Amino acid sequence: MALMVVMATLCGPSVTVPEYVVTLDFARRSHAGRSQLPLALRLIRNTGLAKRHIVRPIEETLRHITETALTGQIATLR
Repeated sequence: MALMVVMATLCGPSVTVPEYVVTLDFARRSHAGRSQLPLALRLIRNTGLAKRHIVRPIEETLRHITETALTGQIATLR
């Protein structure tokens, strides 16, 4: 009876991140002039992350946030 030895093959780790990147500078530029900007920037800085990768395109994400905010305001006015 022959014993068969199989050697494991290890591969190097790989990291895949979404292509859309949001940075503190992007947030500062895209929300300039808004009253809550200082608070938002402080919250972003407190995460300790220099950038975030998101799955959805930035324009689509911002549109969704704006629509949600407007829907909430309309619901509040009723």
